Amino acid sequence: MKAPLLQVDQLRVQLPSPRGTVHAVRDASFTVAQGEMLAVVGESGCGKSVTAQALMNLLPPAAEVSAAAALFDGQPLLVGHYPRGMAMVFQNPMATFNPVLTVGYQIAEPLRVLHGYTRHDAEREAVRLLERMQVRDAAQKAHRYAHEFSGGMLQRAAIAMALACKPLLLLADEPTTALDVSTQHEVMQLLAELRSEQQLGILFITHDLGLVERHANRVAVMYAGQIIETAATSNVISTPQHPYTQALLAALPAHNRGKRLYSLEGSPPDLRQPPPACAFTARCPQAMAHCSTQSPPVMADSQHARCWLHAGDLCDD
Repeated sequence: MKAPLLQVDQLRVQLPSPRGTVHAVRDASFTVAQGEMLAVVGESGCGKSVTAQALMNLLPPAAEVSAAAALFDGQPLLVGHYPRGMAMVFQNPMATFNPVLTVGYQIAEPLRVLHGYTRHDAEREAVRLLERMQVRDAAQKAHRYAHEFSGGMLQRAAIAMALACKPLLLLADEPTTALDVSTQHEVMQLLAELRSEQQLGILFITHDLGLVERHANRVAVMYAGQIIETAATSNVISTPQHPYTQALLAALPAHNRGKRLYSLEGSPPDLRQPPPACAFTARCPQAMAHCSTQSPPVMADSQHARCWLHAGDLCDD
């Protein structure tokens, strides 16, 4: 069986803050295969973006990052430099581009620096990439600046710049959040086409379960720095195993037409002092006595859920 393109085991990220160390990611494990889209979902502050930034070595030097194993295309990650073969698309495309350089110049730069293109060939390839991202009048748009693009066009340009790195794996950090619905669909369709054409692996970070259902192969649900459920997208949507995943789906209008949408009470725990056991216990309507004292195991079957509800007689109570 072919090894996954990306393999991460027990990733931990600790971030210093004036009020104490934040345990932002806690023993997160996941894989991404070539040509696969893994969606990482969860509410704001759960550790999704920090996970991607850790893999790309984009966190501040004071951050403490470790893992039992972190391999990309068979090579070790977390070794202190920007990993070749990986690229990232961010939520805010305006922050991606330097405002005083043309968009075309910035797309061409990785082609020259990383892949040895001549300036002329890099400029021509930058235009081709913009055309592939369905940017109209790409040759003219390449000479414009970021502020002259609409949000949707600029996000397409950001994807073009990421593709100029010739990645095997694309980390997309909520790339559609700032876009209208029709533009969201167009961007996601482009990503789907790239997966098919180039067998591009994609780690898709989002809070939009609607997009996940339509586009992702597998889902990793994240809560309080931990991955609490992992499965094929169809399984997560049809038979969610973790109470938190169930709550997310119960709040999704498309799955609850004519019903009152569920509202999850309470707030996530303070990750400066993470709970000793299940982090969801205080908000869980199905919590049991041992949930607050014993960490639940990750069940080793096709649908992994970090929850005592599926652990049978494994608890000590």
